[in-house]
Amino acid sequence: MVLRYIGSNTGSTVEVTEIESLSKGEIIVGDGSGAPSKVSVGSNDQVLTADSAQGAGLKWASSSSGGWTFVHKTADESKSTQTLANDGDLSFTAIANKVYVIKLILGINADVSGDYKQAFTLPTNASGFISAGNLSGTSPTGQDITSNEVISGAGSDEVACFEGIILGGDGGTVNYQWAQNSIGGTSTLKKGSVLMYKQLD
Repeated sequence: MVLRYIGSNTGSTVEVTEIESLSKGEIIVGDGSGAPSKVSVGSNDQVLTADSAQGAGLKWASSSSGGWTFVHKTADESKSTQTLANDGDLSFTAIANKVYVIKLILGINADVSGDYKQAFTLPTNASGFISAGNLSGTSPTGQDITSNEVISGAGSDEVACFEGIILGGDGGTVNYQWAQNSIGGTSTLKKGSVLMYKQLD
C-alpha cells in the first residue's frame, strides 16, 4: 500500500492526495503502531463494528436491531452422527467480563428415534444457563448452557425457542453445537434458524 501526500509530515496534519493498491471496498485504519493498515470489505449487508479484540480495532459483522445482533443458518444442514460439533453459522464473539442475553429460534426436523441435541461452548471462565421458551417437542427445564439438551424428534418440521444468559469470562467465541442424539434417521437444522444476542453492560 502506498500513500502519497503533500505538505509537512512533522506536524499534526497530513493531506493524502492519492491511495494506491487498495481493492474494492477496502479501508485504511490506524492500528496504534504508527503505520496504518487495511481492512478488507465485509460481506453484503454487514456493518463496520468496533471490536478491541481485532488488530485494527474494527470488524465487519451482521447488522443489529434495537441492540440485538442476529446470525442465521444460510442453508438446511442434516446430520446422522451423534457427536456435537460447532455450527458454521451460529456463533459470536463475546467481550471479556460482559453479560449477554441470547435467544434461539430453531427450525428442526429430527427422526423420532434419533432426536436432536444441542449445547454451547464458551470462552475460558465464561458461564451461562438456558431454558426453553416454547417447544413443540420436549420442554426441558433451565440448565447449564454447556450441557447437552435433548429435543424429542417429531419426524416432521418443528420450532424450538430458547432463551439464556452468558457471562463472558475471558472473552472469545460462543459456539452453538448440535447433533443427532441417538442412531436413527437424520436430524436437520433448517435454513433461517437464528441466534440473537445482546450485550447488557
